[in-house]
Formats: sequence, C-alpha cells, structure tokens
Amino acid sequence: MRMFSRRGISCALILLALATILIWPPKVRLNTRAFATAVCACCTDEGEWYQSTGRTDFFQLERVRFAPAAKTYEPPSSDGELASNYVLSHTRAGQRRWQLRFRDEQGKTATLSFALPANTVSFGADMHDDSDGGLGPLLYKEWRLSGPAQVTGDFRRVLKGATRFHLILQGRGRGCTEAEDFKHWTLKLSGAGNSFTFYGSLNKPE
Repeated sequence: MRMFSRRGISCALILLALATILIWPPKVRLNTRAFATAVCACCTDEGEWYQSTGRTDFFQLERVRFAPAAKTYEPPSSDGELASNYVLSHTRAGQRRWQLRFRDEQGKTATLSFALPANTVSFGADMHDDSDGGLGPLLYKEWRLSGPAQVTGDFRRVLKGATRFHLILQGRGRGCTEAEDFKHWTLKLSGAGNSFTFYGSLNKPE
C-alpha cells in the first residue's frame, strides 16, 4: 500500500503527519494516518509502468459517453472501402451489451454489437512530460476490451466471416482510474483477412 515512503506523496501530507506526531493525541493520529493512506492510494511514481488484466469495471464503463463524431483510420494502402467520417450513436442493453451505430455522409448505416468482456487489460505509463504536482505524474492510460462482435449494414459488406472488436479507451490520470480519465477511443474491427480502425473522442462521463 502506498504511504509516506512514496516519492510522489505531497509535501502537504508530510507536514500534516509531522504535525500529528508532535501535537495531536494518539486517537486523532490514527485517523490522520488513515486519511493519508487513502489519499496516497492514488499517487503515482516517476517512471511507473504497468500492464495487467483484471475484472472489468462495469460501473465506470456505464458512465462512458461517446462524442457523435467518428473517423476512419486509413493507412496509405487503403482503397477507400469505407467512408472517412461518421455520425456515431451509442446504446446499451443492460449492463454489458453495447451497440454502436455509424452513419456516413451519404446516409449509409452500419451497426456494431458486442458484449463487454468479463476482463479488461489496463495499461499505464509515465510519459515523462508532466510535473509531479505533489501526487506523482499523470500517467498515460488505456483500458483495452476485446471479444466477438456482430456487424450489420455497410460493415457486413466489407467484413467477411466472424468479426472481433478491439476497443481501447485512452487518457491520462493517476493511480485511481475513473471514467473521467479517458478522453479518446480507438476501435479496430477484424474479419476474415480484413480489418478497419475507427477513432474519436469521449464526452464528459455521466
């Protein structure tokens, strides 16, 4: 557990701890120590890096809101099979079932449906471009979700066979991860011998 020995702990917490030792009664000292421990559970360290797989945080994902603009990533070898820009809408069926609906400038539509997986890959890294701020650097973060998907409409035209989705939420934050940390998303759809990538931004969580 991250406590007073962490490099990222703020000077304010150190001073508070010293003041507690010197002038406050033992019972109050215990409460202050617990407070400092809770705050520093979200601290980060310079050079921190992690990648782990854990249970999906369905509560935080339920708060995620997609902005209505989506773009298609087109590598140099792309032959323009899909539109470059889409209007995106997002609906849910229960806690785990998501549907993303894409509509291009010509009015063609496509839908992607999938169930959120039970486990999510979490990634975080110090990019060495942020001041400490007393609680450690802001990490670059990703939540990576993947699994089988169902596509309809224009996507079915270009994606043959079984389809898989890889959705990556991207942002910055410290040790405690919430929906507010994520500002952008990338989505890769893979079919038999073909794949397409989309990207966009996220609105403020609800």
